[in-house]
Amino acid sequence: MSDRIKFIKHFSMFAALLFLGTSSCWAHQQYPVTGMVLKADPSRKTFIVSCQSIPGYMDAMVMPFEVREARDLEGLKPGMTVEFTLVVEKESNYAEHVQIRSYESGEQDPLTARRLKLLNQLSHPAPASA
Repeated sequence: MSDRIKFIKHFSMFAALLFLGTSSCWAHQQYPVTGMVLKADPSRKTFIVSCQSIPGYMDAMVMPFEVREARDLEGLKPGMTVEFTLVVEKESNYAEHVQIRSYESGEQDPLTARRLKLLNQLSHPAPASA
Protein backbone atom coordinates (compact mmCIF):
# COMPACT_ATOMS: atom_id res chain seq x y z
CA MET A 1 0.00 0.00 0.00
CA SER A 2 1.32 3.41 -0.84
CA ASP A 3 2.06 5.99 1.83
CA ARG A 4 -0.63 8.25 0.41
CA ILE A 5 -3.36 5.60 0.80
CA LYS A 6 -2.17 4.82 4.35
CA PHE A 7 -2.28 8.51 5.18
CA ILE A 8 -5.83 8.85 3.80
CA LYS A 9 -7.01 5.79 5.79
CA HIS A 10 -5.44 7.05 9.02
CA PHE A 11 -6.74 10.57 8.46
CA SER A 12 -10.26 9.25 7.77
CA MET A 13 -10.17 7.12 10.91
CA PHE A 14 -8.91 10.09 12.97
CA ALA A 15 -11.61 12.36 11.54
CA ALA A 16 -14.33 9.78 12.33
CA LEU A 17 -13.11 9.38 15.92
CA LEU A 18 -12.88 13.14 16.34
CA PHE A 19 -16.44 13.55 15.04
CA LEU A 20 -17.78 10.85 17.37
CA GLY A 21 -15.95 12.37 20.32
CA THR A 22 -17.25 15.89 19.74
CA SER A 23 -20.80 14.87 18.87
CA SER A 24 -21.25 13.46 22.37
CA CYS A 25 -20.42 16.93 23.75
CA TRP A 26 -23.58 18.25 22.09
CA ALA A 27 -25.79 15.38 23.22
CA HIS A 28 -28.47 16.28 25.73
CA GLN A 29 -28.00 15.82 29.46
CA GLN A 30 -30.69 14.74 31.91
CA TYR A 31 -31.07 15.70 35.56
CA PRO A 32 -33.62 14.54 38.17
CA VAL A 33 -35.46 17.48 39.75
CA THR A 34 -37.69 17.74 42.83
CA GLY A 35 -39.57 20.88 43.76
CA MET A 36 -42.80 22.65 44.67
CA VAL A 37 -45.13 23.97 41.99
CA LEU A 38 -45.78 27.70 42.30
CA LYS A 39 -47.79 28.08 39.08
CA ALA A 40 -48.85 25.87 36.18
CA ASP A 41 -49.96 27.20 32.77
CA PRO A 42 -50.91 24.31 30.47
CA SER A 43 -51.96 26.71 27.68
CA ARG A 44 -48.35 27.94 27.45
CA LYS A 45 -46.87 24.54 28.34
CA THR A 46 -44.95 26.00 31.28
CA PHE A 47 -44.85 25.69 35.03
CA ILE A 48 -42.89 27.54 37.70
CA VAL A 49 -41.15 25.45 40.33
CA SER A 50 -39.19 26.21 43.47
CA CYS A 51 -36.70 23.43 42.95
CA GLN A 52 -33.98 21.88 45.06
CA SER A 53 -30.39 22.15 43.88
CA ILE A 54 -29.40 19.99 40.94
CA PRO A 55 -25.90 18.69 41.75
CA GLY A 56 -23.49 19.48 38.95
CA TYR A 57 -25.91 21.85 37.22
CA MET A 58 -27.47 24.59 39.39
CA ASP A 59 -28.25 25.75 42.91
CA ALA A 60 -31.75 25.68 44.38
CA MET A 61 -33.92 28.36 42.80
CA VAL A 62 -37.32 29.33 41.47
CA MET A 63 -37.56 29.04 37.72
CA PRO A 64 -39.99 28.31 34.90
CA PHE A 65 -39.79 25.07 32.97
CA GLU A 66 -41.33 24.20 29.62
CA VAL A 67 -42.86 20.85 28.71
CA ARG A 68 -43.33 19.39 25.24
CA GLU A 69 -46.90 18.23 25.91
CA ALA A 70 -49.52 20.27 27.80
CA ARG A 71 -50.95 17.02 29.22
CA ASP A 72 -47.76 16.71 31.32
CA LEU A 73 -49.14 19.56 33.45
CA GLU A 74 -52.63 18.09 33.99
CA GLY A 75 -53.64 18.17 37.63
CA LEU A 76 -50.74 20.37 38.75
CA LYS A 77 -51.69 22.98 41.32
CA PRO A 78 -49.63 25.43 43.38
CA GLY A 79 -48.22 23.80 46.51
CA MET A 80 -47.86 20.33 45.00
CA THR A 81 -44.49 18.60 45.17
CA VAL A 82 -43.31 17.21 41.84
CA GLU A 83 -40.47 15.17 40.45
CA PHE A 84 -39.41 15.37 36.82
CA THR A 85 -36.49 14.98 34.47
CA LEU A 86 -34.84 18.15 33.18
CA VAL A 87 -33.50 17.60 29.66
CA VAL A 88 -30.78 20.11 28.74
CA GLU A 89 -29.93 20.41 25.07
CA LYS A 90 -27.49 22.67 23.25
CA GLU A 91 -30.07 25.37 22.48
CA SER A 92 -32.92 24.67 24.92
CA ASN A 93 -34.16 22.69 27.90
CA TYR A 94 -37.48 21.16 28.93
CA ALA A 95 -39.10 19.03 31.61
CA GLU A 96 -40.42 15.54 30.96
CA HIS A 97 -41.95 12.72 33.00
CA VAL A 98 -43.57 15.16 35.45
CA GLN A 99 -44.88 13.17 38.44
CA ILE A 100 -46.90 14.52 41.35
CA ARG A 101 -45.33 13.28 44.57
CA SER A 102 -48.02 12.14 46.96
CA TYR A 103 -47.98 13.36 50.53
CA GLU A 104 -45.81 11.20 52.73
CA SER A 105 -46.42 11.05 56.45
CA GLY A 106 -43.51 10.82 58.81
CA GLU A 107 -45.46 8.19 60.75
CA GLN A 108 -45.29 4.62 59.51
CA ASP A 109 -48.88 3.81 60.49
CA PRO A 110 -51.07 6.84 61.33
CA LEU A 111 -53.93 4.71 62.75
CA THR A 112 -51.61 2.94 65.18
CA ALA A 113 -50.02 6.26 66.12
CA ARG A 114 -53.46 7.71 66.97
CA ARG A 115 -54.34 4.65 69.07
CA LEU A 116 -51.09 4.94 71.00
CA LYS A 117 -51.76 8.63 71.60
CA LEU A 118 -55.26 7.88 72.94
CA LEU A 119 -53.92 5.10 75.19
CA ASN A 120 -51.25 7.46 76.50
CA GLN A 121 -53.88 10.13 77.24
CA LEU A 122 -56.07 7.57 79.05
CA SER A 123 -53.18 6.23 81.13
CA HIS A 124 -51.81 9.69 81.94
CA PRO A 125 -54.82 12.02 82.15
CA ALA A 126 -54.18 15.73 82.28
CA PRO A 127 -55.03 17.30 85.66
CA ALA A 128 -58.45 18.91 85.70
CA SER A 129 -58.42 22.67 85.73
CA ALA A 130 -60.33 24.59 88.37
